[in-house]
Amino acid sequence: MDVSGDVIYEFDEEEIAEIREELGEFNAVLVEYPDMACIRDLLIQVIPGVRGVLDTNHGELLGYDTVLERFHRDPSWDWRTSNDGATTGG
Repeated sequence: MDVSGDVIYEFDEEEIAEIREELGEFNAVLVEYPDMACIRDLLIQVIPGVRGVLDTNHGELLGYDTVLERFHRDPSWDWRTSNDGATTGG
């Protein structure tokens, strides 16, 4: 995990604007994970009640509430192989 915020430099200005529109000012945190089960379990424990956006690194910015709803609806969901067309919100 990297909490330096340096990951923000990987985003283009449009993505940053979209995130700011959703959240206002924000802090970026990079979390690397070995597999979906690991990150799913972590997110289910950490993000309930927290307002934020998850960058799937596969063309989607998903609101935390959207991520949790999807995990509860489809526990095997893997954003690396599935594109819902979902965007921020949450």
